[in-house]
Amino acid sequence: MIMIDVRVPYFGETVDFETDENAAVEDVIRRMVELLCAKHKASQIGRAEEFFLLRGDGEILLFSKKSLRDYGIQSGNRLLLI
Repeated sequence: MIMIDVRVPYFGETVDFETDENAAVEDVIRRMVELLCAKHKASQIGRAEEFFLLRGDGEILLFSKKSLRDYGIQSGNRLLLI
């Protein structure tokens, strides 16, 4: 398990997120969207398939079938969810 910072411009915030570094990016996005919906009491902010996860300042798009580990993501790294 790793702890990452995820910037979410939609809500104008950065959240700490604990996840399995071996999980597929698409599964990580799905969990993030579910948690954000619960946190903000939103029934739905969009389908998980409509979001993208990028590394750091948004220069590298993380493809859905690969894992965070495949991209070298470690605890403390910052990602961007758009």
